[in-house]
Amino acid sequence: MQHAGRGPVGKGEPTGWREQVAASLDLPVGPESVVVLENVECPGLVPTRARLFIAGVSGAGDQSVMERLCYEGPNSSFVVREPQDLRGLVAVQSTTAALTYARLFTSPATAKCLPQPWWIEVVPRRELDHGLLLGIRRKVYFLGSVDAPSGTLGVLSEADWDRSGLRLAAVSRRGASFVVKRALFEATTRSPRTHTVWEVSETVGPDGAFERRTSRRLTRWRLNLNVAVDIM
Repeated sequence: MQHAGRGPVGKGEPTGWREQVAASLDLPVGPESVVVLENVECPGLVPTRARLFIAGVSGAGDQSVMERLCYEGPNSSFVVREPQDLRGLVAVQSTTAALTYARLFTSPATAKCLPQPWWIEVVPRRELDHGLLLGIRRKVYFLGSVDAPSGTLGVLSEADWDRSGLRLAAVSRRGASFVVKRALFEATTRSPRTHTVWEVSETVGPDGAFERRTSRRLTRWRLNLNVAVDIM
């Protein structure tokens, strides 16, 4: 399906973000039930007149899987499913912007808004205050609480993080592009379920071009990672 404003839309296909969100949910809902739940904070990535946000149907079952990441700009509005959807609509001009863009698709606050398999960055709890949640505040309280089980949506307790031997995300320049290296948790609720941690290298172009390569599976220590479908 082509996005509204970015190419021809087939007859009968949903055109705006509300229509696309409603069509993607396994619920008997129409576009009028879809609302903006929270704006995504990503300074400098999108033009002033554009925005990224989470949309869904408030109070509908497992809220986290009833949400979608959306883009709305002067000429287009659509559900975002992968980085390629935003190519040409973003400007990545610094290492900070490159990490923010990569985290847009792997944050514990946004990953489950995307198609499976989900890729979620594995971090210590202290990283929640360092841009990981993209300003989506309604999920900060639970994940930042000492009562949250270590490993929930990739967020480890400090003790488990130290024990894991994993490293925080690192970003470097490569010509006009950027390379992000970090540990990602690959998960799916489909059968067979996967719960694998990978060391990945992601190349981010200045226009949002994106390529992810897994370099090795990290199995030094078994992490109790989960996607917490029943608590979000």
